[in-house]
Amino acid sequence: MKEFDREKVYEQAKQRVEERIGFFWHLIIYIVINAVLVGIWYFSSGSGSYFWPKWCLFGWGIGLSFHFVTIFLGDGLFRRYRERKIDEFIEKEKRRFDA
Repeated sequence: MKEFDREKVYEQAKQRVEERIGFFWHLIIYIVINAVLVGIWYFSSGSGSYFWPKWCLFGWGIGLSFHFVTIFLGDGLFRRYRERKIDEFIEKEKRRFDA
């Protein structure tokens, strides 16, 4: 049975919070930059012209969506897999050195 390691749990929680803060900064920058691009389009070309900022909105939006999925939806799945693989590697190394 694993022993509760307060420091390890704290570091993991800290890392998760930092990842979520990183996502929110990514979202804020996405909104600000794309608002500026839409403003440039609107004031330079007018509302009846080709909406070129859609490419940045779309492309960056895909990246932002993947960032969201990894941080919020895939969090448990990927972390459990990573932890399981780390534990397996540690056990393998222990057996190798104990033999």
